[in-house]
Amino acid sequence: MDRSKTFRKRTDIEKISREAIAKVRWERIRNLKNLEFIIDVAHSAAEERNVSRFNSNFFSKFSENDELHLPWYIILPESKIKSLFDLLVSFLYLYFAFVIPFRIGFYTQSTNEELIPHETVFEAILLIDILLNFFCAYYENSVLIYDLRLIAKKYLLNRFILDTIAIPPFYVLNANLYWLKISRVLRVNLFLRWIENSTLTKNFINDTLLKDQYTKDLFFKLLYFVQAVLITCHCIACIWYYITTLNFDTPDKTWLLGAEYPTTDLYVRSLYWTAVTFSSVGYGDITPKNNGEYIYAMCIEFVGIMFFAYLMGNVSNYLSNFQLTDETANERERELERWLLMLDGFRHDKTMPQQLTTKIRDYFHGCWSKDNSYICSSDFMLKLPYALREELKEFLFSDVVKKFSIFFEGMSKHLVYSLASLMKHKWVKSFETMIVKGTKSTEIYFINTGSVMVGKKEIGYVTKLLSGSYFGEYSLFKVPYDFDFTAEGETSVFYFPIIDFKTWIKKCEFNYYSFALLSYKRHLYFTKEFDKTYNTTDDNEAFQDERIEEEVFNENLNHEEEEEFNILLERVKEPEPTGCTPEEKEELLNKIKAQAKEIEKLQKMYESDIKKIISAVELMTNGKEQAAYELLTEI
Repeated sequence: MDRSKTFRKRTDIEKISREAIAKVRWERIRNLKNLEFIIDVAHSAAEERNVSRFNSNFFSKFSENDELHLPWYIILPESKIKSLFDLLVSFLYLYFAFVIPFRIGFYTQSTNEELIPHETVFEAILLIDILLNFFCAYYENSVLIYDLRLIAKKYLLNRFILDTIAIPPFYVLNANLYWLKISRVLRVNLFLRWIENSTLTKNFINDTLLKDQYTKDLFFKLLYFVQAVLITCHCIACIWYYITTLNFDTPDKTWLLGAEYPTTDLYVRSLYWTAVTFSSVGYGDITPKNNGEYIYAMCIEFVGIMFFAYLMGNVSNYLSNFQLTDETANERERELERWLLMLDGFRHDKTMPQQLTTKIRDYFHGCWSKDNSYICSSDFMLKLPYALREELKEFLFSDVVKKFSIFFEGMSKHLVYSLASLMKHKWVKSFETMIVKGTKSTEIYFINTGSVMVGKKEIGYVTKLLSGSYFGEYSLFKVPYDFDFTAEGETSVFYFPIIDFKTWIKKCEFNYYSFALLSYKRHLYFTKEFDKTYNTTDDNEAFQDERIEEEVFNENLNHEEEEEFNILLERVKEPEPTGCTPEEKEELLNKIKAQAKEIEKLQKMYESDIKKIISAVELMTNGKEQAAYELLTEI
């Protein structure tokens, strides 16, 4: 009896546990769906309010202090004066990278203990550079850092100690202390880095020399590599001679064999030995003569083997990638290049500026280096910052906007380019009617080339609209047209749906009163002209060519017309009908029921799996591991 009660209690506990687990699981699913809905609403609100522009402004690189109200002593990375000073500093580091090893290896002890006048001036310039580094703002994850404490912390942890130790002329006290300056060899890349990143040279390189990003990367990698080879061989040659100075007592037991040569000849011979040894050729005309030289020669040979193995591997890799870019480039690169190619071909009359293309490419390369989620989407336009997106839209649609400036008058720049991006193009055959009398137009049309006649087919046409004009916007009032709009000849038109137009003017909070008033006046103008033409003459051939539409702008509405306009204006504010027929409602209801059954089936499946897991745990507790394993495999 007690066992049966215990079993029932246990069963009840398991049932309550399963119900609790199921409730928690479905609560999580509900929360996720709510979160998804909130994100969608946030995206819509951001698009309506153009919130993305604030993100763009925050992460943009400022060129003027007044936008951030920076202190006067903060030096921006884009400063041209600072860039020129960095060029001077990079030249000095390049100079010291070759001079310091040479002085250590070839200059005599007496020379090293003398103050070098011109280098004292160079040291003063580098000291100024050290001081300026405490006031130079920098970018971290696209954010401008201009706090002095953060600037100082970064510099102190990186280069401050080595840069400072190399400044004082300690070699005057002891010639061996000239080794303290050897750290400057590590800064030899500053010159090439300045050429690659400076705003003074970057645009010139991108626009004239290296227009392709892949070629640019390969070019600079090769430059860095050549520079590394030269400075490495130079240092090896200097140390090769320096070893001979350590054997003062037995100069005939060095690779010089006791011979004396001018400093220039000594350097050339050392560099020659470095080249043949480092490249693993080894002619044998200059050979080591003591243990120190033997050990040094073996080290250089091993380093040379690894160096040239690395060189061959990278060169072959770069060449293969250069020849097979399309095959080896990753998917996101190909998608971006295809998109840029499509944009470049969008306009047949002009090509996209290289500077704009570079900006877009650099932006996505920067994003991909920090966030791999960009590889999962090809919707590049939406991911562009607001400012760059508007610049791209301006390039693509500026001519269209200028041509139809009457339509876009009074609209914000964002609304104008958003509407222009919706435009599609088509050719209309001669005498093809685009809007039939008594029907409402679903699109707004813009005449690119050709002309469109306005009137009634059975009676005649009263006027025609030329290139740069538009029609179809009167259907915004949800009333049918009283006229036919027929192409006079083969006509090129742009168009976009009225429903999209209403969506965008609502998003951008556009005050459409003036636009609606102009639309009403234009329709009123067509009506008056038609009545005046065909009620005063029986000649159906009467045709007014090229009416001046400026009259429409200046006419005032009378009382009756104003009342009619106000009624029509209220119709614009009415929500759009769903257009859902009873059959469509029934079909939608059936889909919902089917989805509900799928959810119920899924829930039962999960409950069944949970029961199996609980049973498997009980079997494992009782030592029946094989049965538990078989039960788990059924899930």
